[in-house]
Amino acid sequence: DDIHRHREHHAPLPPGVPSPPSPPPGSTDPGEIMAEVGEVTRELLVIMLLSMLFGLFVGLASAFVTKRLGPSMNKRPHAELSLLLVFATGCYMSADQIKGQETGGEALSAILALFFCGITMRHYTFHNLSATAQGTSRMLCRTVSSLCDTALAVLLGISLVDYLVQPSRGGG
Repeated sequence: DDIHRHREHHAPLPPGVPSPPSPPPGSTDPGEIMAEVGEVTRELLVIMLLSMLFGLFVGLASAFVTKRLGPSMNKRPHAELSLLLVFATGCYMSADQIKGQETGGEALSAILALFFCGITMRHYTFHNLSATAQGTSRMLCRTVSSLCDTALAVLLGISLVDYLVQPSRGGG
């Protein structure tokens, strides 16, 4: 600070005194920083809201379709389960591909859309399925959940080993 004040109000620095480093690129004005934080927050909220609405829409569409096809689909539980998977996968893939003006060209959050689609499907669509399809979907979801938990545990274990080994590699 003293060097900056000396530079602003006095003659050039005496010989042997290093000049202070220049400020980092970009603005350090608190007003501009807060404006940028506000803009990022707004974009994040828009993406979250649109992703949530998209997931709710797909979940409600699946409930509508399963309600309309109910009597004809109840004899084929494999078709009901396939329809559930198509809606869930379609929600994830579509949300990941949608880019819009509202989000500044950014894609929607596919995971958030799938999360809300799953909640909606569990609350509405699940009750439109036959008893066999309900039991099968419960078992399928539990199996996939267990596989995901296992994969996460393996990845975290690998990350932990990599983190513990990393300091010994760069020591020189």
